[in-house]
Formats: sequence, structure tokens, C-alpha cells
Amino acid sequence: MRELTIKETQAVSLEILYTITQICEKQGLRYSLIYGTLIGAIRHQDYIPWDDDVDIMMPRRDYDQFLEYMKIHRKEYPDLRIFNLDECKEYPYMITRISDDRYIIKMENEKPILRGELALMAAIVINSFSVVLMLYSGSGISAISSVPYAFSEVFKSLSLGTWTYIFQGALVLSLMILRRKFVPSYLFSFVAGFAFSELLDVNELWIGILPQTIPCRIAYFLISYFLLSIGIALENRCQLPIIPTDLFPRELSSIIKKPYARVKITFDVLCLATTGLLTGLMLGYLDGLGIGTIVAAFTMGKMVSITGSWIDQRVTFVSALSKQTI
Repeated sequence: MRELTIKETQAVSLEILYTITQICEKQGLRYSLIYGTLIGAIRHQDYIPWDDDVDIMMPRRDYDQFLEYMKIHRKEYPDLRIFNLDECKEYPYMITRISDDRYIIKMENEKPILRGELALMAAIVINSFSVVLMLYSGSGISAISSVPYAFSEVFKSLSLGTWTYIFQGALVLSLMILRRKFVPSYLFSFVAGFAFSELLDVNELWIGILPQTIPCRIAYFLISYFLLSIGIALENRCQLPIIPTDLFPRELSSIIKKPYARVKITFDVLCLATTGLLTGLMLGYLDGLGIGTIVAAFTMGKMVSITGSWIDQRVTFVSALSKQTI
């Protein structure tokens, strides 16, 4: 397989432009060169030497008519393929691209596309396991689950998973109050939250088989800490409503227009303070809090931001709701 030279690539792009101009002139559609293509036409009477594509724009009505024409007459242009959100839900850009199917496009500067639905499912599994593993390590429970854990210890008639679901409901209700409107997409968070809560109870059933030597417990904490940062970062990028305990700081950051890391850390610290107050008053001692909990509370927000930046450099997520989000 031979790679086209820049001149050959420009020639292919020019063929596509010629086809588009024929259609536009035949249908009376308006269009104009823009960006590098317009600069090249004026300054070089040709392409910019290093440019390898053609940029045009159309008024919205003409654009819609052009796409409709291409759908109807698709068989007349078998080598042309249109990429946009209507043609391909996994296409992550707002612009429409037209390519020649006789050639393979190598996009060196574009990232792989992954499904947000899979990212959310992975995050729910990762986070539910990490919360239970951190608690099992003896270093304390994660901040996002510390409040329902405290209630499950004080009021033992309900499980950790059930109290987690109740706590998540309160967080979603708080967000709607802060936004002063009903947000339908938040309801999906209850589905994700229910799965998370159930998996907490499932993981608690088997986690006891793991050894509890001091080296193992240290390893459990480190593993759970880094897995949680990955899970939360995945949730924040999945293009879907997420677990309410992770949704709350993300949405609150947007509402009050403060950096996510700062809001996340503040939320975690408040959760720990609530846990300490509840268990201290009701049980007479602090339960569920440890050195690991404190470390995670003050650093997890920053770690999630770092992990998220690393993910952003490597992949793009799309979901069934991506079009509405964009």
C-alpha cells in the first residue's frame, strides 16, 4: 500500500471540490471557500503548499439541501462518503467531512473513539470494587461512600448499598434545587447509582477471602486509590449521566463556576466531616475514617484531573447522547 504524496492528496481533494461545485451550481446552492483553502487561492493561486484538504462553508439552508441531495443521489457518487453525526453517531466533530472511499485516510492527529456506555459500565464496576477494597484495607472508606457507610453502621437495618442509594437520591435532588428546574437526564443517574449500590453489596460478600497482611492492606489501598481516580475520570468523560456521588461535584462545579478539583476536594472533606460527626456522636468513636481516607479526600480531586487529562490525550468518548450534548 503506497502513501500518497502531498500533491496527490491535494489532487484528490480538488476532485471532491469539483464534484461538490457541480452539484451546487446544478442545484443553485451557495458555497464559499474558507480558512486555509481561501488563503491558498488568494496568496498562491493554488493550495497552501502544506495543506492537504479543502475547506468550504454554506448557508444552513443550502447545506441541508446539499446533504438531502447527496442522500437521494448516493448511488451516483459511489466513491464519496459523508461523515457527520447524522451519518455516524460515533463521529465526534461538529463539521461535516466528505472523503473519497478509494483511499484510506490516515489521521495521525486524531484519537481513537470509544463508546461512552462501555466507559460508564467499566467505571461503575471499578468504583464499586475500589470503595469496598479501600474499606477492606483498613485505611478507611473513600470519601464518596463515607456518609452512607456511617449511616449503615449507625442504622444497621439497611445495607451499605441501600444507604448509598438514599444518599445519591438526596444529592440529585439537591442539584435540581440548585438549578431550580427538573433535569430529566439526572434520572438516569439513579439507574447508574442503583447498579453501583448493588455492586457494593455484592463485593462485600466476597472481599473477605483476600488476605489481610500489612503489605497486602497497603497494596489494597494504593490499588483502590488509583482505580477510583480512573473510574471517576472515565465517568466524567462518558457523555452520559453518571453515579450521583460523582455527578454532584461535576455539576456543582458547573453551577458555581469553580474548578472541578477544588469542588471535588471540598465535597470529599465535607463528607468526611459528616461521617466523623455522625459516628462520633452515635457510636462514641470515629468509624470508617483512616489515614487513607484523609489522603484520598485531599488529593483525589487533583488525581482525577490528572488522570482525566491523560485519558483526553489518548481517546475520545461518544455515546447515544453525544449529539444532544454537542
